[in-house]
Amino acid sequence: MLDHPERRLDAIKSVLDLFASITGLPIGLFEKQDGEWVDTFSTTSLDNFEPYCNLIQAIPEGKKACDKDQCLRAEQVFDTQTSALTCCHAGLWNQAVPILVDNQVRVVLSFGEMLLHDGTYMQKTMQSHNEAIKRFGLSQDQAEELYEALQAVKRHTPDEIQKLKDKLIPIQTYLYSTIERERELQHNLEKVVHELQTRLQAIIADSENIMLEVSSLKPQEIREISNNLLSGAEAMAVVVNNLGDFQRSYRFQKEKIRPLFIEAWRIYKAEADERFIRFWIKLNKLNNADPSLEISRQHLELAINNLIHNAIKYSLQVR
Repeated sequence: MLDHPERRLDAIKSVLDLFASITGLPIGLFEKQDGEWVDTFSTTSLDNFEPYCNLIQAIPEGKKACDKDQCLRAEQVFDTQTSALTCCHAGLWNQAVPILVDNQVRVVLSFGEMLLHDGTYMQKTMQSHNEAIKRFGLSQDQAEELYEALQAVKRHTPDEIQKLKDKLIPIQTYLYSTIERERELQHNLEKVVHELQTRLQAIIADSENIMLEVSSLKPQEIREISNNLLSGAEAMAVVVNNLGDFQRSYRFQKEKIRPLFIEAWRIYKAEADERFIRFWIKLNKLNNADPSLEISRQHLELAINNLIHNAIKYSLQVR
């Protein structure tokens, strides 16, 4: 069975394959991982590379120059967060597109390896083409072969490329937004599982103690262990209930807030005692009465529970 990263990569390559099959253009994505650019191309995209590109990459140092140039152009689009028609070091044009999720660039898509029907673009193409011939020290025969391959490269207008870009961006943005949400859900699930496991272990330990030693325990000790069991179970209930709290609608009404703090402290007191942590709740009265606020009780309960639990969990343990 494939794990999540492999399934995500397969889904991404399928989209790239579909685009490459329809347009006849190669397309790849560039993603920064640990500070380095990593590129991904589908099988169809690799098949769509122009003979011109293949000739360049067959030249000693040619492939290295292509790889470096692609990454530099991806970096530019990544930094500016702006789409751009970019000319490669050998004269072909690519459309580079940043895919943003939550206002951050996740990947840069680049498609094309093409010529553009426009005098300015063709002028830049020939300039880069001639510079490549000199840079690689090609012979006359090699230069003529490369020029013939250049003339056979697919040609598009900037308007055609703009239409392809407009169709591609929403698909990729939706795909990467879905991937991002999946990662968040996976991370939250792992946190919940860890939280439940920790509390369940404490409940099991207390249950074993009371089962094995009940005949020798004093009533006060039984009450303490029972209270710990109840607190652990309630803490687990808080974790489970929190899974759906953000989906609930807000319902505001005026309520006293002291009971919410007292209840949260009661739930987590056993954990605090186990870590030798002392905690005080001080809420000053207003006009000789406990303070009241217009609150959505379920959501404020969640916030206070998290506040007190985190205060206990991340406090320095003192013996």
